[in-house]
Amino acid sequence: MVSYQRNPHFTGRDELLTHLREKLLERKPKQYNHRIAIYGMGGVGKSQIAIEYVYRYQANYRAIFWLTASDQAALLSGFQEIGALTRCTSALINVNPTEAAQAVLRWLREQEGWLFIIDNLDDISVAKGYLPIIHGGGHTLITTRNPDATKIPAEGFQIPVLGEDAAIELLCVRSKIEFGESSAEKTHATELVRELGYLALAIEQVSGLIRSSVYTIEQFLQTYRKSRKRILLRKPDGNDPYRNSVAATFLLSVDAVKKLDYGVQALEILSLLVFLNPDGILIDFIQAGRQGLSIELQRTVEDDFTLSEALKALQKFSLIEILQKRQSIVTHRLIQAVVKDNMFDAEVDMHRHEIIEMFKAAFPETYDTREDRDLCRRFQNQVVEPLVQASRVQSLEASFLLAKVGRFLSYDGKYVDGGRLFTLSLDICRTSIGCEHPYTLTSMGNLATTYLRQGKLNEAAELQEKVLKARKTIPGEDHPDTLTSMDNLAVTYSRQGKLNEAAELQEKVRKATKTILGEDHPDTLTSMNNLASTYLRQGKLNEATELQQKVLEAWKTILGENHPDTLTSMSNLATTYWRQGKLNEAAELQKKVQEASKTILGEDHPDTLTSMGNLACSYKGLMRMSEALCLLRLAVAGSERSLGKNHPDTVARKAGLKSWIGGLPFSLSYS
Repeated sequence: MVSYQRNPHFTGRDELLTHLREKLLERKPKQYNHRIAIYGMGGVGKSQIAIEYVYRYQANYRAIFWLTASDQAALLSGFQEIGALTRCTSALINVNPTEAAQAVLRWLREQEGWLFIIDNLDDISVAKGYLPIIHGGGHTLITTRNPDATKIPAEGFQIPVLGEDAAIELLCVRSKIEFGESSAEKTHATELVRELGYLALAIEQVSGLIRSSVYTIEQFLQTYRKSRKRILLRKPDGNDPYRNSVAATFLLSVDAVKKLDYGVQALEILSLLVFLNPDGILIDFIQAGRQGLSIELQRTVEDDFTLSEALKALQKFSLIEILQKRQSIVTHRLIQAVVKDNMFDAEVDMHRHEIIEMFKAAFPETYDTREDRDLCRRFQNQVVEPLVQASRVQSLEASFLLAKVGRFLSYDGKYVDGGRLFTLSLDICRTSIGCEHPYTLTSMGNLATTYLRQGKLNEAAELQEKVLKARKTIPGEDHPDTLTSMDNLAVTYSRQGKLNEAAELQEKVRKATKTILGEDHPDTLTSMNNLASTYLRQGKLNEATELQQKVLEAWKTILGENHPDTLTSMSNLATTYWRQGKLNEAAELQKKVQEASKTILGEDHPDTLTSMGNLACSYKGLMRMSEALCLLRLAVAGSERSLGKNHPDTVARKAGLKSWIGGLPFSLSYS
């Protein structure tokens, strides 16, 4: 008694079906043997899996019955149909639906080899008292959006979204487009299935549109991005057991949540979650940012019980998944898209402003301590992509936050992401307050520093020259901001090999900062350090050593032995010692820098990798070859992981490894 035909295009679930068959056959103590509830979000393919199971294993059953449990009337109607088909109710006179259901259940107890399927049992109360008894005579297979299978009661069996390869195969087969392994079409197909969240129903739906049009996948991808809302509202064609569109599937779940206890709070939380990281939203991140939320959301987040009940209401209909071990929430990309698409533009903007305020409250202001750095690293994946989206509001608050997070990312060696956020921050400033505003100039300086760290020296110099020219005009030649800009440009000139130009600027900066700010002011010390690095490149080793020793002693007194600026000074002095042939002194300092950097910044931070390379140089000079080679290999591997294979520093480290560290230390460090 199955009204659905087999899907000839079913793909990517062979291992899952085998496991499902094994679970139905299991006989284990303290579990619901032979009764499985397969659960997952709407559109993931639960009913399709049940249909495929029916046809794949039909030879193992004497009878198969399919009932729909969207409501109790539909379920009882199915029991009446079974009763008539099997004639187990023929002896009853004027039988009502409840009596027919009980008669069928009694009849099943006496039979062997049956499969009983209850489809779409989202409201568990619908089937209360109407489940076949658990015994060896048959199997019960239930499909539901509710992950709490034990309340059915049954053994739970989660249906995940398709894997990437299976999703691409389904798109290819259903859209009737063939492409080779290395073709551009496959790249576009990968992008499309990722945007669809690997959801079977969505892939089926867009495949039909591609199949019935002249679109290539690349062309359809562009159309989807422009017309997502209309596409997701289209109903699927064909003999499909679930005839709603993708959007309607999710919106029905949203409507169902409204009727639950704590449903109002649940939907308020959902309106926040759809703007956050779909791959995992940390609950402690939401709590850390609660001061930036609306009063209603603050109350929900601050009350652990209310928050728990609200999240459980969303999970009941698979709108979210709660990962207990990671204490995080996963929200599918298409659920996020559908909920946002059904908001008014003003409502979307309101939530984007709220997200910015939440991120401001959650993301640490500084990262001077190990605890703050660890928290920034824990939260960075929570903020980057959602912040890029939220910054569409083009507010100065968004610009400030982009710069705040960008500074940490650059500090932590993630220069590409840092540069991306600085670019967005700068664009907002130029639009909102003009190109000459001091904050716009600061944003340009931030981006230039990131370019410098990426090895984009010409781009860095171009921006820094604009900043310096503007600062000379507005705050004046001897203003601290102007001197900082001059020093930054000099560092870039030095990296470009323009050593005389660099030294000329740096000597001006040093003289001015010493007079205006004092000998031990951080800006003065920074300028001394940078001038010393240029002297080193010019071969003025004694002058470099004298400056670097003064800077190091000052930083130790002011900041402490293990502060990043102290370590930078120590590393630079060690480089100069190395150039002077003082290898033991160089190695001693470099060892301290390497161990401290590894502890404070992490093994793959660019500064740690630089310290490894420099220590390897000294070890080679001291004929400690095996230690040098080991450090070089670690530095190359770490550089490939954190910077990429084509980054200038990675290329230099590979060359150093190949030639066993010939020539100078890998790089100089700048403040």
